[in-house]
Amino acid sequence: MRHRVAELQGELLDAAVAQAEGALPEVVRSIASFSGGYSPSTDGRLGVPIIDRERIELIPQWVVLSTAPDWLWQAIAWRSPDDGVDAFGTSSLVAAMRAFVRARAGDEIELP
Repeated sequence: MRHRVAELQGELLDAAVAQAEGALPEVVRSIASFSGGYSPSTDGRLGVPIIDRERIELIPQWVVLSTAPDWLWQAIAWRSPDDGVDAFGTSSLVAAMRAFVRARAGDEIELP
């Protein structure tokens, strides 16, 4: 099934990160189907090394949402010094993992 990267969260986002990292389809499928395993979008011990290795830039953004003003995180995954893709999330890890997946897979990703 195809998913918009900007909307991924939880196990589906973690599965997309695993796929972008080159995991085999059966591994990606198992990550998407249960929680508690590979979770770089919520576990800094797994997400921060990806942020560091990929040099993902994190920027807090003050935004006015439909309910009230709040903070969002913008993450930029640089593919080269002048070519980056961004993503947003309510946490820095979610934003960074979405940007990482977008940089590797584009705006949509096919997950098993």
